[in-house]
Amino acid sequence: MIHLLMRAAIHHQVKEEKAIIPDNYLDILRKYERMKCSEKTKIKFSWLFDIKPHILNSHVFFNKYIVMNSKWATRLILFNDAETNNAFNITVGHEITHTENQFCFLKFGIKSIKFIAWVNELHADFGGAKKMADGSREKLLASIEYKKKLHIDSTDTISHPSWDRRETYARKYDFGPGLVSEIAKDVGFNDQKIIDRVCEHYKEIILN
Repeated sequence: MIHLLMRAAIHHQVKEEKAIIPDNYLDILRKYERMKCSEKTKIKFSWLFDIKPHILNSHVFFNKYIVMNSKWATRLILFNDAETNNAFNITVGHEITHTENQFCFLKFGIKSIKFIAWVNELHADFGGAKKMADGSREKLLASIEYKKKLHIDSTDTISHPSWDRRETYARKYDFGPGLVSEIAKDVGFNDQKIIDRVCEHYKEIILN
């Protein structure tokens, strides 16, 4: 069921787009919510993550729900094309990857947070392409470009590299020790023991 507050947020965004909402918009969203993504996760569209409703946003909730905000819902309703679906599918794969044996920074100290968070994000990017786009680098790059156009003010944060940086990583590397070392250099992290632990934790992901 699509919550009334979610419906209101969608109608507001459609109005801002100066578009007409299709009569079957709820059926469109229900189709995506029924999409088979993994055995333990389901897709939900929710207003709970509309802190920044004009930015595409998704989260894994309790490793059970992949929650998409109203911006995603509006894009899928108004721009239901191959480009949008590719970005959506890889985003779903990204969130699923976050639920699978993600490296935890809690026991390695506050100085490691940015390095480990960035590695986890790139692992999820590559995992998303592997799971939901047949391991296609081209489709991963198209997904990043799609999101970058809608995040024109994207910058590096402690939890996420910018979309520009993620595009560079996806274009130049596969996921493995080379990329992990590059991330460590970019964030100024030089604890080699932790870098090695991260490399040992994750299997390489090679894209086509």
